[in-house]
Amino acid sequence: MGLFSFIGDIFDFVGDVGQSIIDVVVDTISDIIGWFIDIPDMDDLENQYKGVLVNKQSNIAARPVVYGQRKVGGTRVFMATSGDDNTYLYIILDLCEGEVHSIGDIYINDIISTDSKFSGLLSIAKYVGTDSQTADSTFVAANIGWTNDHRLRGVAYLAVRLKWDQETFSGIPTIHAIVQGRKVYDTRTSATATTALSSNPALCLRDYLTNTRYGKGLAASFIDDTLFSAAANKCDALVTSYSGSGTQKIFECNAVVNTEKTLLANTKSLLSSMRGLMLYRQGLYGLIVEDQGNSTFSFNESHIIGGISIKSESKKTKFNRIIATFPNPDANWQMDQIEYPVAGSSEESGYLTEDGGVELVKQMDLPSTTNIYTAKDMAEMALKRSRNALVTSFKSTSEALNVSIGDIVDVTHGTPSWTAKTFRVFKLGLNSNGTVDVTLIEHQDSIYPWSTKTEADNIPDTNLPDPFSVAPATSLSVNVGSNNYLVQTDGTVLVRAAVTWTASVDQFVERYVVQWKYASDSAYSNDVVSLGTSAFISGFKTGESIDVRVKAVSAIGASSAQLIVSATTITAHATAPGVVTSLSAAAKQGSIELTWVNPTNADFSYVQINRHTSNNQAASSLFLRTSNTSVIDQVGEGLARFYWARAFNRSGVASAWSATATATSASYPVAAAADPKIAHNGVVYYDVNQASAPSTPSSSAYNFSTGAFTSLTSGWSTTPPVLDIGASNKYWSSAWSVVEGTSGGGTGSPAFLTPVAQFSFDGVVTFTNGTTVTDGTNTVTTSGLLASGGAAADINANSTTINGGKITTGTVTADVVRANTELSAGTGNTPNSKAFEVNAAGVVWTDGIIGGIFAGNNLYVSTAPAVTGTTRQAHPALLGQVSSINASTSAHAVRGTNSYTTGSRVQTSGLIGAANGYDFYAEGAGTNYGPFTGAHDCLVANDETVSIGDLVVDVSCIARRGLSNTLFSVEASSSANQSAVLGVIVANNGSLSDRQPAAFIEEMTEDGIVMTDDYEAVKNNYQLMAVNAVGEGQIKVIGEGGDLAAGDLIVTSSSAGRGMKQSDDIVRGKTVARSREAISFSSSTEIKTVACIYLCG
Repeated sequence: MGLFSFIGDIFDFVGDVGQSIIDVVVDTISDIIGWFIDIPDMDDLENQYKGVLVNKQSNIAARPVVYGQRKVGGTRVFMATSGDDNTYLYIILDLCEGEVHSIGDIYINDIISTDSKFSGLLSIAKYVGTDSQTADSTFVAANIGWTNDHRLRGVAYLAVRLKWDQETFSGIPTIHAIVQGRKVYDTRTSATATTALSSNPALCLRDYLTNTRYGKGLAASFIDDTLFSAAANKCDALVTSYSGSGTQKIFECNAVVNTEKTLLANTKSLLSSMRGLMLYRQGLYGLIVEDQGNSTFSFNESHIIGGISIKSESKKTKFNRIIATFPNPDANWQMDQIEYPVAGSSEESGYLTEDGGVELVKQMDLPSTTNIYTAKDMAEMALKRSRNALVTSFKSTSEALNVSIGDIVDVTHGTPSWTAKTFRVFKLGLNSNGTVDVTLIEHQDSIYPWSTKTEADNIPDTNLPDPFSVAPATSLSVNVGSNNYLVQTDGTVLVRAAVTWTASVDQFVERYVVQWKYASDSAYSNDVVSLGTSAFISGFKTGESIDVRVKAVSAIGASSAQLIVSATTITAHATAPGVVTSLSAAAKQGSIELTWVNPTNADFSYVQINRHTSNNQAASSLFLRTSNTSVIDQVGEGLARFYWARAFNRSGVASAWSATATATSASYPVAAAADPKIAHNGVVYYDVNQASAPSTPSSSAYNFSTGAFTSLTSGWSTTPPVLDIGASNKYWSSAWSVVEGTSGGGTGSPAFLTPVAQFSFDGVVTFTNGTTVTDGTNTVTTSGLLASGGAAADINANSTTINGGKITTGTVTADVVRANTELSAGTGNTPNSKAFEVNAAGVVWTDGIIGGIFAGNNLYVSTAPAVTGTTRQAHPALLGQVSSINASTSAHAVRGTNSYTTGSRVQTSGLIGAANGYDFYAEGAGTNYGPFTGAHDCLVANDETVSIGDLVVDVSCIARRGLSNTLFSVEASSSANQSAVLGVIVANNGSLSDRQPAAFIEEMTEDGIVMTDDYEAVKNNYQLMAVNAVGEGQIKVIGEGGDLAAGDLIVTSSSAGRGMKQSDDIVRGKTVARSREAISFSSSTEIKTVACIYLCG
């Protein structure tokens, strides 16, 4: 403990004087040689220094106090994310107690935050811990759970926002800050107790002793400010560091006080920075800096009653080498060491000679000293002090009460032949008979004066290369010539570029990563990994300009700087596809139908169609990209459009433009908006069969009530004609339509279309209401049975075969229609340009299904989905809509239901989404999600026992996929208040080898799902389970923490897999859920299932 120790009681009132003087002397010697702080065990020392710089994650960690200037880490008391794919990370880093003077430079992973690599990725707000500081506005505006009430008054902290960048941040970065610490009161300046930054050790100690929040909390009236002011003046004395240098203060305190340690330990640490002796006399705490001085009292044989005890140094208490450890700002504030005497010096050889060649080494810790020259002086004095540590004890007359602890006195005594030999008073004990026990320790003025030091060498910690500094590649070249193109087996030409570079000189480089981007883009992607010095890159369009970069990666994953080549233009693949032919445009009501013929090139990819309102191809714009051969452009009524088409191959090379196609869309029938008019349509028939078409019929009027025409052209009728059996001539019909002349008038003027062939049969079997059946050659008389059963009944009861090329009619009514090769209708966008088409394999194409119920199943096709929607246009692949006039609350646009179970356990999902953007995206203005419970995939090792309903905690990360998917192994919770708790197991989905969780998916293709290599390595080691972590549900709770009220929080208990009531109402890292109901337990071991809201998601 010694002279740099806190001495609580200076005067010992001794009731029993039987203790021997020798015992007192031995105790005193051990204290005296420990006036400096002994160095702890090395593990403790490492933790002590690393703890200052480490970034911890906690909301209960002790908050340190910073005096002077130090580099500190801090405690992450809040973290949250926001933005697409968690782009932004928000961190509140608690540094220390406030108010501090200032927060200086900030370092991110030991790189200063102003470095250009952090440009656009980092914002930092500094708060010095005033009692009036407000919450950080950026955090409040981000809506991440940080509110205006989160002011952290009295706390110095950083509010840090990071933007994710895979090249800059490989994880949560370590953040350090240079803090100029506490403002303290200077007893020498003013009685108004104003505070300011100071590294004066005496003033820092006084602040610690009087502070009620983190220190002893002594009232100022208990402090001897006269002694503290004198000590402060000694600390401010200026000395020369080394020859040729400027001056420095002899003692400064740059301390990080750990408030988890005892007051005594922290006081000793502060005393160590100034050779301080703290004493208590006349009801006041005082401070003395051990230094040279004059004797204040002389002891002689008239004062000394009885004998005198003398104890000299021993090999255990004196040293010829001192090793001092201190935090060195020139070594990035890591712990450093100095030795006294310097190895090989004359001082070292002299001390060794005195000690018979035996090395006597002592280590000391200077946690509050950061100046290497002060540390050297401390070590030198400690060594000399240990070699001049004579201790004497005697009983004195009451005149000894004229001295105080720490005073310098002299002793004259004949037995040891001392004449005015100087000592420092170490201990006084008042006996009941009025005598005083006195213990003194030798004082030598010569060891205290500052001696100018030798300039410290600037020697690096090691001559080995920094493993995290990787030399980059050089001479990057990008060759885009056609000689690098790859002709694939299907004839496709893959346009690619050859990238070459000169290898890094770093011997630990394991691989290189090449990336490219379009010159107009901001972010690189398209990683290509190479083990050599070349790679091919592809995926870009010809004619575009690209930037390419390469970085070297070492065996430990450290990356070099990027080597970049910018603005390389990709040359076109020399062979263009054939020109699009037969481009035509046909007018439709409100639209224009386009058709064309695609080129036959093996590497044909798609057709680009441009359009314009005039015949000006140069001014046209993109309408569509498609690999089909027809499309309908819904332009509206009466609008002219001009179209051009060109083909592209899979290498992105375009053909020449096709010829122009143009059309003007037709108008819809017009009806008045206010009073709707009736519209009818139908077909009239020409009575005579003939080879050529008759003239278009006409009629002056149509009666909507009777359906009769007025003055219909002769030869035309609404009744189909009776066909002549075997006739080779054609029968003709004309389609008509009519709209009321006035609403409710009942008549209108019909319009007729050009006649078309209505019937054209060759060898057709014809049935009539007569008595014969004929095929044109043979006739059978049925005696009227066709009209009233008989043959008619036979015909209706059996199949009838029509031997003809096709049937053309308005309506075919049949119970079953079968087609051996193809069934189709209308004109549209199916493979054969139909509106509806069924091929021989049963595949159906249609431009639309409207009305009734559509159901798809794959009961008879086990290898295909029941319903598949695929789009290559700017429209959804599958769209579900409910009309605004719907009256049912049970109508849903899309619903997924899954009834497949094993026992009571659902095995597969009702709805799965997978995309390159959002897998699921809510864009409604109302409630985006209904009843919601979110479950996570998790893995349980085959040798672990976890049951449905158990609480589980994270063990380790097994798989990662992008920023949105991780997969952890878990185990049942096993102790109270586990912070790694994840949620409640709700399903065991069986062996991982039978499942394809998202975190293990390498890619999803049209041919299926490709799993990662990591999946193959571990799939037989785990069960895949589901754990509820967010939303509503239930949880099994034990009575260990007491009864639950609605709103109480739940944490893990000491019972495996069970929760219990949390002891407070603050949501913490250990909180798993919030109870939604009140639950009473009959005992601490009773278990109940409780409705809850999960809080771990």
